[in-house]
Amino acid sequence: MKCTAGDGNAPACVRAALGCTAGDGNAPACARAALGCTAGDGNAPACARAALGCTAGDGNAPACARTALGCTAGDGNAPACARAALGCTAGGGNAPACARAALGCTAGDGNAPACARAALGCTAGGGNAPACAWAALGCTAGDGNAPACARQALGCTAGDGNAPV
Repeated sequence: MKCTAGDGNAPACVRAALGCTAGDGNAPACARAALGCTAGDGNAPACARAALGCTAGDGNAPACARTALGCTAGDGNAPACARAALGCTAGGGNAPACARAALGCTAGDGNAPACARAALGCTAGGGNAPACAWAALGCTAGDGNAPACARQALGCTAGDGNAPV
């Protein structure tokens, strides 16, 4: 291989200039060079992952997962990016913070029913637990006297409507 001054961005030439060998391909600078990454394309997902030293097996590490999705600092509320920032995995999707992130919930919309339920860790099967049922109705602390909200707060169900409380 004969590299010249003008072809310095060719992957093989950059790797050679860095002294990279076959065995160190996961070192960040060498991995970026192997991909043909340049300083200006650092936000391309594969190049950003290489810059962080991410490997195939650590894709669930938050920073690596975010870069794999092409997430930037400003889009942290996009559901997939927010989940990645939290280190959420497919199997951890029911953890409250992960479930909220998957819905695209933000701090300010915590009273939206789906977001409130996610924050409580409610699942489809646990919907009759009073706090979860409350959240599903969009009830807030201030409207506790609304009949439907009051019934849910007490854990009342359709079949126990004649119970005194």
